[in-house]
Amino acid sequence: MALVQADYWKKMNKEGDVFSFRYRSALQGQLLVVGKKFESDQYAAILAYAVVP
Repeated sequence: MALVQADYWKKMNKEGDVFSFRYRSALQGQLLVVGKKFESDQYAAILAYAVVP
């Protein structure tokens, strides 16, 4: 899984079945949590956040 904001990708940390991240954004706008689709190289958004100042 990864975080995506304004074409910037940050891979999430994984320990077993638990994903985590620390992310501080200087940008505003949409922040997506994405995961790879089963049996595919495509990603799909799982969660979307609005980043505001």
